[in-house]
Amino acid sequence: MKSKRMHPKLKPTKIKWIPDRIAGCQSANHASCKGELWECERCHKIVCWEEGSTDLPDICDDCWYEIRMSDPEYLAVLNTIWIVNYEATSGSDSDS
Repeated sequence: MKSKRMHPKLKPTKIKWIPDRIAGCQSANHASCKGELWECERCHKIVCWEEGSTDLPDICDDCWYEIRMSDPEYLAVLNTIWIVNYEATSGSDSDS
């Protein structure tokens, strides 16, 4: 028996209307669209306002992830945040 995929990869279509999606949005990272379509400056994918971040606003979520995960300084900051959060949560257990 095949297992059901919980989050199917959405594909843009101009023929079939998908509820809460803007025709032409090429994002596979969200189920519903917001705002207008815009073009990622890095990969030139057409996506809606659901994509993008505050620190790199002109690129899509996929490009943001690729850039950030290849940046050693950003990874060091993430690792520091993770360690601080881990120590804060595990430290509260030893206080009891």
